[in-house]
Amino acid sequence: MTKGCWRRLFAVFFMLQSVGVMAASPFTIREESKKPLSEPVEKELRRFVDEGAPVKHEQLKAHMKLVIDAMRKSVPLSDEEARLLAEDADKIIADSIKTWRPASIACLRCYLVNLTDEKTRLRYVNQWTVTEVAENHSIEGWVLPDAQPQWSEAVRARLDEARAKKWLDEAAKAAANQKKQDRDYLERWAKMARVSMDEDLRVLIEDMKKQLSLSAEQAEKLAKEAVKLVDEHAEAEMQAGAELLASQTAAQRERTFGSRNAFITRFMKPKGSELEALWAKIATQELGAEPVQRWTAAMEARKEKEVADILESLKPMEQQSRSQMEILIANEVDGYCSALNLDDKRKAALEKLSKDA
Repeated sequence: MTKGCWRRLFAVFFMLQSVGVMAASPFTIREESKKPLSEPVEKELRRFVDEGAPVKHEQLKAHMKLVIDAMRKSVPLSDEEARLLAEDADKIIADSIKTWRPASIACLRCYLVNLTDEKTRLRYVNQWTVTEVAENHSIEGWVLPDAQPQWSEAVRARLDEARAKKWLDEAAKAAANQKKQDRDYLERWAKMARVSMDEDLRVLIEDMKKQLSLSAEQAEKLAKEAVKLVDEHAEAEMQAGAELLASQTAAQRERTFGSRNAFITRFMKPKGSELEALWAKIATQELGAEPVQRWTAAMEARKEKEVADILESLKPMEQQSRSQMEILIANEVDGYCSALNLDDKRKAALEKLSKDA
């Protein structure tokens, strides 16, 4: 096997060890949220991230300086070795910025995907601060320069075997400790975030019990399946959270573990329609197709009635608003007619125009 092949295999292995093998979520919400939006929004995101690239570059440069300073305290480094490692770090940072751009855009989309229209999304992006996002925004599928295999290669190339091994072993031990701390944090994070999802499924099961007259045994089986479903999604979200944390510098981590900044981590709960559809499939395995189809039909009918009731309740408000608007427009027309001293023909035309409005 060639040296290049070994290097590629090592890179794959390193990435898997760094962020863990992603657990598959039973839902598509996280992947769907990363899909490209309309071209005007994508253009604005590219502009925004490009403006943030110099800020990110300086942040990574400061981060790598801290890494090299830590190396000097751990293993003896000559000034020349430190200088060469700094040059290596600059090259890795430049490559990291190239991969940071698309990864950052993909993760920023999740804050826009649920907004109603293009104008709202553009306005939302314009409210962001370039420095704030570039320095604080966590990213899936991207790691810091010193967590990349190129950095380990640079250390081995610049130092003798003993010193390189000593530093890389220390770095690996620190990374393992950090990973454990991250896991503890993410477990607490997921435990709090899953509460609303647990409640949504509890409500669905209660509705099934009422509509289908389920036995206690059937309800208990469904409750177990609900816990299993949320467990699977929570595990996938913790894996995504681990990737988000792996993209953070030490300064970012201080903010993460001391705040609830929405740009740090985000537990993505599935939409109601997706949750209900998957739950219907799971319930079908336990109860059979016919009762679940009856429950689904009843639930859809109930939703349609709720929408119809809401629209009906809004009609008096609509009529009242229309009457108030007609009065306001009529007053405006009277004011124009008086101020401009219009003849009867022009006054009639203006009144007709106001009524059509």
